[in-house]
This record gives sequence, C-alpha cells and structure tokens, in this order.
Amino acid sequence: QSVKNHLADIFQFDSIQILEQNNKILLIPLYRKTKTVTHVRSIKGLVIDGRTRQPLPYSSVFLSDKSTGTITNQTGRFDLKIHTDESGDTLGISHIGYKMVTIPLSSIDTSALVIRLSSDKVQISEVVVKPLDPIYILTKAIESISVNYDCKPAIYKGFIRESTQQDKKNVSLSEAIIDVFKEPYTSTREDQIKIFKGRKGDNLVAKELVDVVVQGSLYNSLQLDIVKNRPTFLDADYFALYQYSLEKTLSHLERPTYIIAFKQREGVKYPCYKGKLYIDVETLAIVG
Repeated sequence: QSVKNHLADIFQFDSIQILEQNNKILLIPLYRKTKTVTHVRSIKGLVIDGRTRQPLPYSSVFLSDKSTGTITNQTGRFDLKIHTDESGDTLGISHIGYKMVTIPLSSIDTSALVIRLSSDKVQISEVVVKPLDPIYILTKAIESISVNYDCKPAIYKGFIRESTQQDKKNVSLSEAIIDVFKEPYTSTREDQIKIFKGRKGDNLVAKELVDVVVQGSLYNSLQLDIVKNRPTFLDADYFALYQYSLEKTLSHLERPTYIIAFKQREGVKYPCYKGKLYIDVETLAIVG
C-alpha cells in the first residue's frame, strides 16, 4: 500500500493530520479546542397562584440588586441564567395583584423551584366622578395659582442652545450658561435672564439661501410658562372667545387629572388657540 495509507493506519488513533505537499509528507498534530468554562448557573422554576395552584404567566423574575431578569412563559415557567459571582444576591418574583416573594440565592439548592404567590389587595383612594363646568374648573385653577406655585422669587442656573440649520448644516449656533431670575407667580413683573458665559459661531458658506435667522429663544423660553404669562385661554377676560369642554378624567403621573379641550368659538374673528389643558383634580394645578 502507499506510504500515506500506511501512515494513516499507524496514526489512526492519534490526532495527526497527514498531508502530501511537494513530494513530501507532512504530519500535523491536531490540538483540540479546550472548552471554555462558563461560570453560569441556571435557575429554573414554576410560578403559580398559592390558592388555585394555577400558573401565573408573565410574572417578573429578577435579581434584586442587578438588572438581570426574565418573565415566565404562558405556562408560568422560567429559566434564569445568572453568574456564579452573584450567589450573594436575592431572587425576586412579582406579579400584578400578588405579594412579591424574595429568596436568597444562597438558600436555593435545586435548579427547579415552585414559587407560590399569594394575592395582595391594594387600597386606593376614592374617586368621585361627576359632571363639572369647565369654566368653573378653570376659574378655580386660576384662583389656586398663589397656592400651587411659588410666591417667593428664585434664581435658577440654566443652559441654552439656539441654532439655525439648512440642509442639516448649522448656519448659526449660539450657546450660553444663564442665570434665570424667576419672579413670584403673584407678581406682575416679568422674569429676567442674565447671560453668565456664552459663545456664538456663524457658517457663512451654508448661508446662501437663508435670508432671515430667527433669534430670541431667551425671551421665548420664558414666555412658555403659561401660568406666569397666561395666554387668552387661561384669562377670564377672554373666556368668551373660546368653547370649552370637559373631555374626561384620567390618571396623569399617577394622579386623577381633568382634560379640558378648548377651541375658537364660531363667529369669533380674533385669532385664538386650540388644544387641551391638564388640571390636577385634587389641587387644581395646571400640569400640562
């Protein structure tokens, strides 16, 4: 038989590769790849209702001190893989309407857990729904400004950037660190701004087709405070220009909130706004 076949018989139980190249025989040892040791632990389990023994799908399973977590599938089962260095952490299991369960990882001696959750009742404050006149709500909200907003002056530190772009290129750009002197909401004096430090740059090359560069964001940003600088839809002298309607009451920032829609009344020639007001039910503060 050929030399190559003869060598193949000799090294058939060894990790040797035999190659012919330039009338020579090459014997190349094959090194097996060492398996990477992964320090990962898998925790599997089932989350069920403690009373009905029914599985609880979409329950949250997580480590208390980490961002590691998963959810149970439709059968209530989960498979959470954690690093062995996290053995000192705590496993948390939660579901809406149930009390959260915590289990120290050090006390888990099996990869298959059965976690029983018990229902939890949460007492919420009573909400009374009744029809109200939107004009009455707006009037009371305006009267409550002195209670809901600062009655003392304040100074804030801020940062502002103003830019004009053409074809996604800046034509002008200005930045500044500012001090804002906020007058009390009971005062008729205007707020003031002082530029602490600023800089400005122009790109004249990209300014070919720009005739006007709009500026004035320092002033305009202060005017956005509609409680301090009340527009016509928040001024009782201009209520006759608008048509108000109480759309609904919903939870905004976890608080019951009125939504009052307003638009220009038919036949009014004066230019008016159109939009929605969000007013807190309890405090009557204007929140949006």
